[in-house]
Amino acid sequence: MSPGRPITDPALKLFVRVRVRSLLEEAPSYDGWRVNHRQPHPGDYGTVVDILTAPNLPDKYVVESCLADGSCLWIADFLGEEIEVDEAAKA
Repeated sequence: MSPGRPITDPALKLFVRVRVRSLLEEAPSYDGWRVNHRQPHPGDYGTVVDILTAPNLPDKYVVESCLADGSCLWIADFLGEEIEVDEAAKA
């Protein structure tokens, strides 16, 4: 980990189930993929499908939430402090 990068939960990995803890930006900024049926909300669950890294920037986690039929409800990029690993996924 490089200096100046925030410490995030080491359990935040690809394909882990997470819960949205908070949103630090305005709702429209969470629809960068332009496919959302609705915006993510605190308390929503999803799966980490990618981790975006760049020098001197905090990691961003691409999280997708799907409907029961497998279609995408929303997909959004989050900072580590905006999401937390679902406790049931840690078991």
